[in-house]
Amino acid sequence: SIIRLQMISIHCAEINEALCQKAGEAVDLLLQAIMRSVLLRNDQLVKSFQTAVNLMVKKPTSEAELVDLEGHVQSFRTSGLHRLKEEFVDVRAWFGLLSDCEALQFKAMLRDCHYQAIFSSAHWVHSIDQIVEDRE
Repeated sequence: SIIRLQMISIHCAEINEALCQKAGEAVDLLLQAIMRSVLLRNDQLVKSFQTAVNLMVKKPTSEAELVDLEGHVQSFRTSGLHRLKEEFVDVRAWFGLLSDCEALQFKAMLRDCHYQAIFSSAHWVHSIDQIVEDRE
């Protein structure tokens, strides 16, 4: 397309092409940053579940340790579990946004390991209630 002014004509095809290219690069950078953030949050979530379970399965050797363990299990049940489940819902929503992305070159970046990472946290979310119940 051409923009005609009083003394000049501006050919916009090259400008439009350059702007589209820069916009595409910006989208790619943003999607990569989101993916790194989501994977990092997911890894931290899995580690949080593992830490909580490791504390729960530890066999108490004294009454004081038993009281501490019961307190930990109760605290985890009332607040920690809810917080971790909310974090999973948020991570899953962001991952859903990435997997629904129309940028085909970005879809090609998603590998089995990315889906496996989300599956790992989903497994914890679905099994943690039973683990806590068994410990109680």
